[in-house]
Amino acid sequence: MKSFSPEQIEKFRNDFRAAQYPEVPVDHRERTYRYFVLPSKLGPKELPNFVFRATPPTERIRASETPEEDAVFAVSEDVREKFRCFAVTHEIEEFMHIGIETGGRCASAAETEVSMLRADEQLTEDEKAEYLRMRVQFFRDLIPYALARGDSYTPEDLEEFRGSLAVFERANVRDA
Repeated sequence: MKSFSPEQIEKFRNDFRAAQYPEVPVDHRERTYRYFVLPSKLGPKELPNFVFRATPPTERIRASETPEEDAVFAVSEDVREKFRCFAVTHEIEEFMHIGIETGGRCASAAETEVSMLRADEQLTEDEKAEYLRMRVQFFRDLIPYALARGDSYTPEDLEEFRGSLAVFERANVRDA
């Protein structure tokens, strides 16, 4: 996975705001982050429930007093509104707290995501199961998508995706 420069991140933010995509707050670890809701046509057709992130290198995040302002997150409008915060929080946990260079970060973020989902009192058990099925399918779709784009994804990225898939498959079986 790649990091982005401050200029690239600001361009994404400005472009999304100029296009008037909805911007939604989400709280995680005592900070309020914001994410955009993007039209599904902006994402790959193979990944209908996509999540987007543009984050700086980990050392820049760690040195920042306001890291929530140093990144851009987004989610497809195809993700049900009540589910969006969980998928976005996965990206926040993975890239803003664990760090892009840390092995196992994606599975660890998935564990956090599953814990948050299970603790949520607003969702029914059926909705939680639906969410887990959606995330299993997303990672099942992401792996062949990434394999077909070897110039954009490394073998380490694929292992990260497989780790998250395993977490969601276990959680899905447990909740079935």
